[in-house]
Amino acid sequence: MQLDSDIEEVILDPLIPWEKLRGRKVVVTGATGLIGSLLLRTLLVVDDRKHLNLKIIGTSRNVELAKSKLGNISTNITITRLENLKDEPVLDFIIHTAAPTDSSTFIHNPVEVINDIYQDLYFLLSLCQKHSITSFVQLSTMEIYGISDGKGVSEDCPGVLDSFSLRASYPEAKRLAETLCRAFFEEYGTPCKVARLTQCFGAGVNLDKDQRVFADFAQKASNGLPIVMFTQGESCRSYIYTSDAVRAIFFILLKGKPGEVYNVANPSTFCSIRDMAESLSELCNTTVQVRLDPVVAKKYCKTNKINLDVSKLKKLGWSPKISLIESFQRMIRGHNEKTTKML
Repeated sequence: MQLDSDIEEVILDPLIPWEKLRGRKVVVTGATGLIGSLLLRTLLVVDDRKHLNLKIIGTSRNVELAKSKLGNISTNITITRLENLKDEPVLDFIIHTAAPTDSSTFIHNPVEVINDIYQDLYFLLSLCQKHSITSFVQLSTMEIYGISDGKGVSEDCPGVLDSFSLRASYPEAKRLAETLCRAFFEEYGTPCKVARLTQCFGAGVNLDKDQRVFADFAQKASNGLPIVMFTQGESCRSYIYTSDAVRAIFFILLKGKPGEVYNVANPSTFCSIRDMAESLSELCNTTVQVRLDPVVAKKYCKTNKINLDVSKLKKLGWSPKISLIESFQRMIRGHNEKTTKML
């Protein structure tokens, strides 16, 4: 199974210091999410292989959904709601992945997006104070950089964001989250680290339900249908496969410097939306069609070119492995395996 292979790829990385987790309690928020669920699965496997005696906790707003999604492994992980963490006597490591990711939510429920991102993080950082936590990682986004010219964007680039734009709720809330992490570090010494991820995808994405561009393109192409674009596809960005992202998160958690932020991307994948569509159409032997629709286009970011510089993360020993085409191949394979299993 592709998902199992991805997990194996992570735990066999010789530069991840898994021993630092021995006998510790690790919390991953967002248990139903793509990254959160893969982190939990990876922790469970590495605990079994290396006999680390971990206590693994996953949080979700919908506990039953999380248990259903994680399947049999949920019996070996404590799945609970975020607020119940206040009752835990000890917390050692927290990876905070939970956040809204649907563009339509950013547009139609912006108040809730801002409130959820801020309130959940403040709650967790307050717990960090109480428990003298060893390491805390906040997942952030490349969108905090705003408009860019396509050149390498390092962590100290300020970026330009229009706070009054239609979908500003998400990147502005993530900026605030980063500021809150830095504030807790400076004022209380909380060992916060921020991972700024580019767009991430891989095995585990539900191509039939996910409406993001990469998923929509892959769903159409893998079924032999034309890839339909509603913009000219001029925006450029880098991408990252899930196993590469999860490895990066563990590097940051266990080797990153508190109070710092790290870009997470695969620079070799940098391309335009149009180029991505063309590559995928060649892979799946289909076509690309452009149907300009200003109404549909509103849910997408404005045309932008952002290529994250990952030099800082590489200094920790991390490097990306999975190309853009292989990322699509693995994602489609994982989706087909899951679909076949359900039949």
